Amino acid sequence: MSRIEDRFRRVRDRIGEAARRVGRAPDEIALCAVTKTVGLQEIREVVAAGATILGESRVQEAAPKIEGAADVGAVVEWARANAERNGLAAAPVRWIVEDAARFAARELRREAAYDAIVLDPPSFGRGPKGEVWKIEKDLDPLLAACRKLLSGTPRFVLVTAHPRAWKPRDLARRLDRALAGTAGKTEAGPLELRAAGDGVLRSGVFAWRRLDV
Repeated sequence: MSRIEDRFRRVRDRIGEAARRVGRAPDEIALCAVTKTVGLQEIREVVAAGATILGESRVQEAAPKIEGAADVGAVVEWARANAERNGLAAAPVRWIVEDAARFAARELRREAAYDAIVLDPPSFGRGPKGEVWKIEKDLDPLLAACRKLLSGTPRFVLVTAHPRAWKPRDLARRLDRALAGTAGKTEAGPLELRAAGDGVLRSGVFAWRRLDV
C-alpha cells in the first residue's frame, strides 16, 4: 500500500469513527480528495484507495488529470453506486467495460438495434494495449457506426464533448453529418454548472437530435 493510499484510508476511517460517535452514517459524509499541485500517479493512487470525489479549482487543470487518471472499471462501479442511490439497483441495466468502437462493430454484426443512444466520449484516452483515442479523429467513425445501430423507430441521439476549443456548433456539425437524412433538427449548446450566485463552470458542449418527430 502506498503512502497516499494509507493516508486516504486513515482519513476515511477517522471520518467514519466521528460520524458514528454522533449517530450519523459514514456514507452521509463526502470525502473530497483535492488534486491541486499533484500529478497523475498520486491521483491514480488515491482513486485506487477508493476516492470517488476529486477537487480542482480550475477546470483547465482538471480536464487532463481526469482523462489521464480515468479507470473505466472504477467509473462503472461509481455508476452502479449512483444507480443504487437513485433507487435503480434492480433496473435492467447491463454494465459493460469495453472499447466503444469495438462494441458498436460487434453489435452491428449481431444486427442489434437501439432506439436511443447517448455518448459521452473523452477528449483523449489510452486503452490497456496501447490503443489511443483522439476525439478529433475517432468521434466521426463512432457516430457513423451509431447511426447504423439505430432501430426502425429511433427516439434520439445525444452526444457530449469536452475539448476546450470546441464550440457547440462544432459538435452539431459532426452529429448532422452522421445523421444526415434522418428526421428532426440538431440542437446544441454549452454544458454548464451554475452556482447559486453568478458563477458558471463550463465543462464542455452537447448536441442532440430528436428523431421521433
